[in-house]
Amino acid sequence: MTVKDFINNYKSTNNKEQFWKRHITTTYVSIVDKEKYAMHIVNTCNHKKVENRDVFRSNSLSVYLFFTMRLIDLYTDIDVAEGEDIIKQYDELNENGLIDKIIAAIPESEYKEFKTILQMKTDDLYQNEYSVPALLYSIKETLSMSSEVFGKALDNLDLSVLNKPHDNVVDIASR
Repeated sequence: MTVKDFINNYKSTNNKEQFWKRHITTTYVSIVDKEKYAMHIVNTCNHKKVENRDVFRSNSLSVYLFFTMRLIDLYTDIDVAEGEDIIKQYDELNENGLIDKIIAAIPESEYKEFKTILQMKTDDLYQNEYSVPALLYSIKETLSMSSEVFGKALDNLDLSVLNKPHDNVVDIASR
């Protein structure tokens, strides 16, 4: 069901209690699926391209929007769009006072577990990629690779030319 259809149906129904029972279609989502959707939200909302590099840039508003709309998508019969349309759909539901009502109809334990998993995945990303220990490890790995390359270059260097007198350093480098 589209967001517009959902809003129109809500407005035209007299029995709001029965309305929620008809449209909350799922009461449990597996932890594997919650993790998968949480990772998608984290990857979508916490990275930004800066000078052709993927850097950690948390966008809390995007996280909230994607989390809220993913909940609605998973637990109701509302078809939630992807990309920019998700903001428009959120605004349509919120303008009609339906976001809080939909979220309240989702089992609280499901809401809390999904939110906890999302926070854990965000923390994991930060700790594994952008914390001081992660950055130090990355530098260590880069230096290890650099020393390996440097070592191979030294192995190929003819050190005997360094023991001979030369007028020009460029002569040494060109050999």
